[in-house]
Amino acid sequence: MSETNEWWLGRGSAPAGPYAETQILAWLADGTATPDDLAWREGMPEWRSLRELFPEAAASAPPFSAPPTAQTADLAIPPPTGPHWLWLVLITVVTFGIGMWIWSFVQASWVKRIDPRNRSGGWLLAAIGCIAVDFFLRLPMTMANAPSGTTHVLGLLTIAIKLSQLVFFYIAVFSMSESMRRVLPKHDLSPEIGGITLFFFSTFYLQAQMNWVDRALQGGSRESDVSKLAVWAVGVPLTVASFLVLVALHAIHV
Repeated sequence: MSETNEWWLGRGSAPAGPYAETQILAWLADGTATPDDLAWREGMPEWRSLRELFPEAAASAPPFSAPPTAQTADLAIPPPTGPHWLWLVLITVVTFGIGMWIWSFVQASWVKRIDPRNRSGGWLLAAIGCIAVDFFLRLPMTMANAPSGTTHVLGLLTIAIKLSQLVFFYIAVFSMSESMRRVLPKHDLSPEIGGITLFFFSTFYLQAQMNWVDRALQGGSRESDVSKLAVWAVGVPLTVASFLVLVALHAIHV
């Protein structure tokens, strides 16, 4: 296997890494890692033991001698990827909201890596499913000869589907937040995620928190430095502007 491969080890409450393949082999050789430790890299469908992945090195591995060093423990949180949260706001505006939905799945993927029990990705898929159902329910309502009774029933269904979409989305958002609150302090990271700010600015606020985690892993403050005031200062004008645009578009359509 290539020495440029980056591997994650299943250690403790969260995956540790990424580590070069040469580092994994060195740990197997000196007993720091055991053949029964689990490992994963991008593209693998599931975690597998080092015994399966590196059979030759595992066969000659000595008995387990020591846990990971403090330096490796500090790398137990995979660095979040992605743009600064302000860029994400801009991307969302330019893509009419599509960018936010796509990035929500990226965030859910990262949270899944630090907390394998997290199910936010599934809740996001449920929310997307509601959007698809809502779209197909609205098609009969656009027909000129649609019975008024049918239109009324479909209208009520679309409201219910819309509410379900919001519920599923916020379950996903608060699930990611809860995983971060629970896992990060175990690695000497202190998140401060305000529930009200999270409710109103969801994906953007989570991205701001993930930007902080990335800075902390590079030597920055291990106490959350995310400014709620900055998030509100950007988010409120953006929300008002978006509402005015929607009103204008509706007036033009009418």
